[in-house]
Amino acid sequence: MTRLLFLMLISVLMLQGCSEPKRPMIGVYFEGFNHISAPVRYFVVHGNFIGSKVAPYGSGDVQNCCIPLPVQWYPGLTVVIDWEKDSYLHTDTFELLRYDKKGRLIDAHERHYTRHRAVVTLAKYDDLDDLSSFQMHFLPCNQVTVLPGAVYPDRLSYPDHFPQKLEEPKTCPKS
Repeated sequence: MTRLLFLMLISVLMLQGCSEPKRPMIGVYFEGFNHISAPVRYFVVHGNFIGSKVAPYGSGDVQNCCIPLPVQWYPGLTVVIDWEKDSYLHTDTFELLRYDKKGRLIDAHERHYTRHRAVVTLAKYDDLDDLSSFQMHFLPCNQVTVLPGAVYPDRLSYPDHFPQKLEEPKTCPKS
């Protein structure tokens, strides 16, 4: 019986060497940029609340720390992003919302809220400077893209050059 337990213990210890090694992680900021006319009510990365009320065509006012990501990028690295937008409100009505004393919307238009989820593959990042923050760009057709590092639209390093205002097409491609 003792030999059997000893063999089982040795087997378990040997099998632990077969598991994938843990990757060193670091906490990074995520920030929202909205390129569409509908406000983003809130957004979440990997189940962590990041921010709320990204105005139509708004950017950079909301960020939260820290979402753990591997220090070293690897192919296939993804993040899961959930967000809710208000398809009823647009730029001209965004600031006209009225709330009761408990903070609830007086205008009953919640039925226009739409929830979305995307699994986004992260672009390659090379060093810790790139890990200071990630920018999420909310695009037409319920698309979102994530860019690593300080890649604000007014910088030369901004890779995708999204215009601040993008119009929703009449029909979106099926995903």
